Amino acid sequence: MRKSSRFLAVSAMLAVSCSVDPQQDTLGPSMTEQAIVIEAVHDDGDVDTKTVRNGDGSVSWQSGDQISLFFGSGSNGGSAFTTNDSGKTASFTGTISAFTAGGEEFDGGMTYFWGLYPYDPNATCDNSSVTTSLSSVQRGTAGSFSPGQHVTIARSENLLMSFKSVVSGFKFTLQTEGIESAVFHPLGDEPVVGDITISMSDNLPEITSMVNSSSEIVLVPDGGEFEVGKDYYFEFAPFTAAGGFEVVFYKGNQQATFPYGSSRTFSRNKFTSVADIDTRLGEWTIRQGNIPFEDANFKAYCINNFDTDGDGEISIDEAEAVTEMDILSDNITSLYGINFFLNLKSYNI
Repeated sequence: MRKSSRFLAVSAMLAVSCSVDPQQDTLGPSMTEQAIVIEAVHDDGDVDTKTVRNGDGSVSWQSGDQISLFFGSGSNGGSAFTTNDSGKTASFTGTISAFTAGGEEFDGGMTYFWGLYPYDPNATCDNSSVTTSLSSVQRGTAGSFSPGQHVTIARSENLLMSFKSVVSGFKFTLQTEGIESAVFHPLGDEPVVGDITISMSDNLPEITSMVNSSSEIVLVPDGGEFEVGKDYYFEFAPFTAAGGFEVVFYKGNQQATFPYGSSRTFSRNKFTSVADIDTRLGEWTIRQGNIPFEDANFKAYCINNFDTDGDGEISIDEAEAVTEMDILSDNITSLYGINFFLNLKSYNI
């Protein structure tokens, strides 16, 4: 009979990412893995998750970070473990519904402990893989990873665990003030984010499937504008952009594009990097396309009220025709996108 137990787990390595200049084939300096210690005690709490990328390229845990822990299999996010520490090592606390020393038989094979950062209440585990999500709308935090977006995973026969990066990404800095958002898009429309299944191959994470996918990522900076001279990150599944990729930047009703027309492979645990990317943009032109939203409920409200052509999106023209909003919903947590309604004179929430 399985029972709830407390345990002391000496654990883990948190793998981090390398930088790559897109004009070079050589990689940036390697980054070492940093140990964490997990001490399991009961802790309830709904916390935001974020790991911090330091100036030297290492990754630190931050107070409030939360991970999912599975033994063998599970659903609904597994067991939540949380830290109140900050730094390269941190003590995580939580409970788990079943405890053994690990390494026992499970459905004819080895039973593993699986760890996932960030904690995902919808994550599942079947003892051979873990499912979680990569978001198509990401928060841009100056100098660090987007909150809760830098997915890492660990698998072990016992409580000595090694967390390794699952994702790849694109890093940039800007010199121009007032830029409000950016979109990463492979020119071949390859899927880059979605609901992913992660397994381990030769002790390294591998994304084996992706559903509900998107070929675009919208990056929305904290504070409404990108800070000049600060690193920002798109994070996505490793892939090859066979036809190249583009990054489109938006400022008010204008847009400008960074084009990269050659094939580019984005490898796990490595970031392609372009400094002062705005010095290499094309001409600023009147913005085209559809409005990006961060909150699905706010987008649904706008579609229900302002989608005049019925395509399920809000175009620039449709947004500019709106002068008033009367939003009757308690479930909207972000109004990002309202800044593109340039002729909006009043709104009620």
